[in-house]
Amino acid sequence: MDVPKNGPTLEGVIQRLEALERENAQLRGEVATLKGEAKRKEQPDGIEGPDAVAEERVSRKAMLAKAGAAAVAVAAAGTMLSPREAKGATVEGTGNPGVRGIGTSDNSAGVRGTIQSGVVGDGVYGVGSGSTFYGVYGINNSSGGGGVRGNGDDGVQGFSERDGSSGVYGRRSNATEGYGVRGEGRGEAYAGVFGENPTGHGVWGQSSQNAYSGVFGLHQGSSGDGVFGVALGNRAGVVGECAAGAGVEGRGSRYGGKFAGSRAQLLLVPKGTTGRPRSGQHTKGEIYLDSAGTLFVCTKGGTPGTWRKVTTTSA
Repeated sequence: MDVPKNGPTLEGVIQRLEALERENAQLRGEVATLKGEAKRKEQPDGIEGPDAVAEERVSRKAMLAKAGAAAVAVAAAGTMLSPREAKGATVEGTGNPGVRGIGTSDNSAGVRGTIQSGVVGDGVYGVGSGSTFYGVYGINNSSGGGGVRGNGDDGVQGFSERDGSSGVYGRRSNATEGYGVRGEGRGEAYAGVFGENPTGHGVWGQSSQNAYSGVFGLHQGSSGDGVFGVALGNRAGVVGECAAGAGVEGRGSRYGGKFAGSRAQLLLVPKGTTGRPRSGQHTKGEIYLDSAGTLFVCTKGGTPGTWRKVTTTSA
């Protein structure tokens, strides 16, 4: 059955089915006629003539071929009539992998899935099984290319229906150095990687290697920030917290920290008691503000260290 380049239409399939039905009716009539002639030519011993038998076999073979073509047309029509009634794929493979495509020329795809205009569905749908296997697996053996490429409003979308799992997971396998996920953006207001979460952190970075950071920002220009945080509410643009060290640490070739604010440059939250610290390990250089607003400076480290009170006068 001839199939247009853009796939068979429902109207074309119906016309083909009607033509096949007419041909089958004609063949049934011809077979009936041949059977009658064969009976008249029967030999005395009851054996049919060789010509009638041959013609009948040929006619039956032709009829079976037409019936097979009709069955194929019916199956094709069923696939297009309703996606709910016929859910089979145009191409379906079993094995490992289920479908494998090999491109034979430049800019050609090994496997390409296209949904016809007006039809809603996935161009390529892959289902994998096993903790080390994937629904769709792509590999590129040359440098500078990708294993899987997506093009659309979102080039690639990943979904996960399991708590604690990732929608998209990137991992380096055999290489010793490289990025798990790399994003490249365009435009002043757009980022290379954008994370959004309506109920939690937008971007989460984690590292277990000593002396390294969970999140690392690098700006390679002459004027820019390694990490820049903006908060539109009454919280801080950047918050640092550490269980056994400094919450925020600044290092610079000129200043360790630089502060500016519309009310004041710096705010120290007073402690709950008056006087200098009287317990705990302290280090030279610490600045301490008690509940009365008195300022103390640690001049010698120790337990509790040596402290000097800063004397001030009324403004």
